[in-house]
Amino acid sequence: MEKRDGRRETGDGGHVKTLRQRSQPLPPFDKLRDRLRLAKRQDGAQRQTAKRKDPQTFRPLDLQTFRLSTLQTFDFTDFRLYGLYTMKTVILADGTYPSHEVPLKHIREADMIVCCDGAAEKLDRHGLVPDAIVGDLDSISDSLKEKYSDRLFPDDDQDTNDLTKAVKWCLEKGIAEVVIVGATGMREDHTLGNISLLADYSSMINAVMLTDSGSFRVYYGSVTIASRPGQQVSLFSIDPSLTITSSGLRYPLAKLQLHSWWRGTLNEATGATFSLELNMGQVILFLKYPEL
Repeated sequence: MEKRDGRRETGDGGHVKTLRQRSQPLPPFDKLRDRLRLAKRQDGAQRQTAKRKDPQTFRPLDLQTFRLSTLQTFDFTDFRLYGLYTMKTVILADGTYPSHEVPLKHIREADMIVCCDGAAEKLDRHGLVPDAIVGDLDSISDSLKEKYSDRLFPDDDQDTNDLTKAVKWCLEKGIAEVVIVGATGMREDHTLGNISLLADYSSMINAVMLTDSGSFRVYYGSVTIASRPGQQVSLFSIDPSLTITSSGLRYPLAKLQLHSWWRGTLNEATGATFSLELNMGQVILFLKYPEL
């Protein structure tokens, strides 16, 4: 919202200059992100030093809002101009740790990594540090609980799994977009459950699930999706009454009712885009990664 003095009101009650009034050009977002990561590493090192010096009075890190409480001295003015929620947040589930470059790249470049319970063990073995560990914490060792005691967020709700708890935690922190990795492999029932949960999350948060073979994302209504010729496409519907019409797919769909999970699978794109039109509800779309 513009103010009469030429400043723009921010969500936290502060004010920042508008883009056209800045005396210096707005830094590229990648550079801002690099600054944030450096400040975050410095902050973590300082906290570890403080904990070693005085473990009795050391207080766990409050991640009530990562953007403000983790880095008290970090200047977020430029970040506000881009939008605070453009930070990359990855949720690492406790399935098979990714091996494909696409999910691995997202993990490496994440501004925040939220681990589902025992996934913290896998992340730690790969030399990376979680920003938050969420779940009932029954799959994480005592040694790791001690190591990361300042970022444990226990949730004993037995009506939800740890992935849902992590998504809920992100929502509570104001995070609007997440990349979910490590949610497949190992037990097939967990895999099916996690994929189907995307339909539940879609009304609350912008989520994409990356596996070692492709991506899952939920779509509504009429959409046009970027693709590559020959890219494999599969469609899944939770609601058997949904019908779908397509263009740009090798096997066109004309008001096809997806009454079984296999019904919309093993199709492929014929060009740079394809379109879907749903009569109602939502569809879970799987896109296979292009060959490297």
